[in-house]
Amino acid sequence: MIEELISLLDSVSLSDSDDKWIWDLDSDDTFSVKGVRSFLDRRELPEGAIPTRWNKFVPRKVNIMIWRLLLDRLSTRYNLSRKGFDIPSILCPICLNSVEVLDHIFGGCHLASKIWNAIGRWLEVSLPSDKGPKSILEWLDSSGLVKKKKDVIEVIIYTAWWTIWRARNEIIFGQPNDNKDTPFDSIVSISYLWLSSRNCKFYLNWVAWLKNPLLNM
Repeated sequence: MIEELISLLDSVSLSDSDDKWIWDLDSDDTFSVKGVRSFLDRRELPEGAIPTRWNKFVPRKVNIMIWRLLLDRLSTRYNLSRKGFDIPSILCPICLNSVEVLDHIFGGCHLASKIWNAIGRWLEVSLPSDKGPKSILEWLDSSGLVKKKKDVIEVIIYTAWWTIWRARNEIIFGQPNDNKDTPFDSIVSISYLWLSSRNCKFYLNWVAWLKNPLLNM
């Protein structure tokens, strides 16, 4: 037994450097939350699914809602019907014209379409004609804009999705809404609040934000 132990020790080579942990899931051996997220995405996400995104400038509850949205795990009427729930209708509760699927509620519905058109005019950008969640993110990622502008637009997109879903739930559950702002007004004010309170490098004033936040970046 001693001879075997000595034999094993003979093959061990020690260095004078400090001990350290090595993360072998990334090529540079460095641990990162992004590396863990990418590893889990590769293992768990179905083929063709949008990779998990996490925006540090919006609240956690919004990131979780967006994560569920991009996996098509929100409780739309269509998704509930597929799971066997007995619901009176699978039509969009906002317009009552189309089946409530993600691309409709967040893109094709008249409320969503009105919001995206207003955002496009505000930011002076040409959004894709298909404004479903996947198309919007593909447009953003391939836009060629600098990172600071992409970060701002992503916050606005997330805020728009959050606002649309909240408006939809208010209709279904009959929740009173004392806010007299339009959905677009809410998106403008909430996205500014989230960015200004969560990004220490965000210095844009309210007047410049109202005009067009991308002009001063």
